[in-house]
Amino acid sequence: MLHMTTTTTSAPLIESILRLKHCCEMQEAKIVATAALSPAECVCLRETPSAASIDAGSLCLRMRLSPSRGGRVIESLVQRGLLARQTHANDRRVCLVTLTKRGRARQRRLDASFVACDAKLGAKLSPRERHDIDLALGALLRALEQP
Repeated sequence: MLHMTTTTTSAPLIESILRLKHCCEMQEAKIVATAALSPAECVCLRETPSAASIDAGSLCLRMRLSPSRGGRVIESLVQRGLLARQTHANDRRVCLVTLTKRGRARQRRLDASFVACDAKLGAKLSPRERHDIDLALGALLRALEQP
């Protein structure tokens, strides 16, 4: 973690962001551990539409993984019986990915875990604090996503 000495009363913004990232990763690790999946597999399940197919390339973009790494994650979940894969009827170069029945059940459990984590955190904040945080996070994301 980044540690900086400063003479101002507030920590450098990037230091606070990195601390927040670390705390979020710790919470995510607890959820991932109960799911018996890798972090990338959890992201894949959460990013796969629950009631429709998605092409593997689009799923990799949603997961923010390279096609190579994303393909390995998809293959792992296919092997576990959580995803099904088939070739697109009109374009054999395109692989379509769908959640299996087991995959949808696992996805629902993961989503419920994240909702519970959010509720636990939200219970520690006033409605005003939550509103202010939502605004601040939106502003930070906009600033960070600008080229």
